[in-house]
Amino acid sequence: MPKEINSMSDHNILIDYFNNVSALLNKKIILTDGNCSTDRLELISIENNKVTINLN
Repeated sequence: MPKEINSMSDHNILIDYFNNVSALLNKKIILTDGNCSTDRLELISIENNKVTINLN
């Protein structure tokens, strides 16, 4: 997660924002590990109000 996310409240704000963008664009939103390679690690994905968190 970005270093600016320091609390559960910050996390919830980020998830709400991603959820709103996903709904507005009707697209899946993905937060990756920051690596731009094709082998990126999807940390969080949001689509149709479904949040998936990869804990690996």
